Order: sequence, then C-alpha cells, then structure tokens
Amino acid sequence: MLHARNLPRYLWAEAVHTAAYLLNRILNRKEITKTQYEEWVGRRPTVEHLRIFGCDAYVHIPDQHRRKFDPKTRKVIFVGYGPSIKMFRVFDTNKHRVDEVMDVQFNELLQKRLVLIAGEEDSWMETADKNEDDILEDDKTEKRAPGPPVGSKNKIKVISNALKMELCSKSTERTAMLAAADPLTEEEALEGANAEKWEEAMLEEINP
Repeated sequence: MLHARNLPRYLWAEAVHTAAYLLNRILNRKEITKTQYEEWVGRRPTVEHLRIFGCDAYVHIPDQHRRKFDPKTRKVIFVGYGPSIKMFRVFDTNKHRVDEVMDVQFNELLQKRLVLIAGEEDSWMETADKNEDDILEDDKTEKRAPGPPVGSKNKIKVISNALKMELCSKSTERTAMLAAADPLTEEEALEGANAEKWEEAMLEEINP
C-alpha cells in the first residue's frame, strides 16, 4: 500500500491499521455470510465513508486560522480512519505529521484513473507476452518443418546418374548411326543406297 502510493515507510502503522479496518468490514470468503465487524458489533458495517488509501484530500482551514487572502484548504493525503465514520486520518506532507480531521474533501478520480491505466498496462503486457510466445512458437514450428525423407538425397543422386547414363548412351548410339551413315570410300559411296546423290556430289566437286 505504501509503495503503491509512494508514501514514506514510517507510515506503515497507518497502512496496517487501514488494512485491518477494511478486512473487518468485507467478506473475504464465499462460505462466510457475516463480516468480522457484524459478528462483533451485531449489525452490518457502514461502507459509504470508505475512501481510496493514499488519495489526495483537502482539509478546510477555519476562518480563525487564516488571513483574508490565505488559501481556504490545505492539501493532505488520506491514510486511514478515525474512531467515528466522520473522522479521517490524513498525512500532511509539509508538516510530516498525521492528523485526525472531519471537514475534508477527497479527490479519488486521479487514483481511479491510475488504477485503470495500470490495469490496461497489465492487460497489454499479457497480450504482448502472448503474441511474443505465439511468434516464438511459429518460429519453432518453421524450424521443425518436415524435410525430405531419410535417404531421399541418395535416391535423387541415383536417378540423376541413371538419367545421365541413359542420355550418354543415346548420344553415343546417335553418333554411331551418323558415323555409319557416311561412306568411308568412293566405292562404298557409289555402291550404297544413295549412290546417285554421292555421284552428283562428286561431279559438283570436280566441275564447280
């Protein structure tokens, strides 16, 4: 409570007293139907006077204690409850003391806004952490993406080598066929199936 409101440590007794005061007036378990205050006093507690611990407050300064142009209030910090529901304990930051006052006004709006902002930040952090976890999980999933089956690289190499051998074999056969188609001597050219064409070619070479 003190750290949340940035209050000095020597106010620890005020924080403990206020915490006990609130616990005696609330139901902190489902099976309990009566508060500690009701069990002790015999009637339900009044809660309309409860305020946010550490909120700003303004104590009215009586006319007899101020001059004409002096401020009518002094700013303090609410730190607890007095012996009656109309009395409150406030901390004067200028005088560094705790007073019990009755004529006081509270400004709880700022504290409520701070609580809401803190809640939004916590929600945002949880969402950010969750999104970061999702991103990390996606990265892990991508890293664990299934690769090629074991031995597939060897199969690819075998297929590639077989294809190369087949192409080389076909190329050799084609070269052999082309080589066999060309006659080696003049007699083979004139006795072959294309003798007329070879003869015409020879005559063109002799008589250009």
